[in-house]
Amino acid sequence: MKRLPCLLVLLLTFVACNGSPTAPIIAQWASLSGRVTDKYGNAWGGVSIGVVDAEKGVVASALTNDDGRYSIKELSAGQYRIWLQLGKTGPGYFVSDVDLREGSNTLDIVSR
Repeated sequence: MKRLPCLLVLLLTFVACNGSPTAPIIAQWASLSGRVTDKYGNAWGGVSIGVVDAEKGVVASALTNDDGRYSIKELSAGQYRIWLQLGKTGPGYFVSDVDLREGSNTLDIVSR
């Protein structure tokens, strides 16, 4: 007799899910990292990298270290435009369109 309430709860849950269990919601996070150099292979430290979404504008940015390396984490997977800017306020320009996949992505940039 005590099993009947448990069975009813399971049956109602099954019916509420249209007969199939629900899948957990998992965020599809992407990260972007790389190195910025000039055409001679010299590292560019102190350069801002901007990740731009067509609808939302700038969604993330990072500053390169002395070795020209940058890393940006917790981006949504998707399509973005990458901009390079000299320092935080210097002139900038479009670098590339990227399609970030879930997980780690790499984009090395050779500056103009």
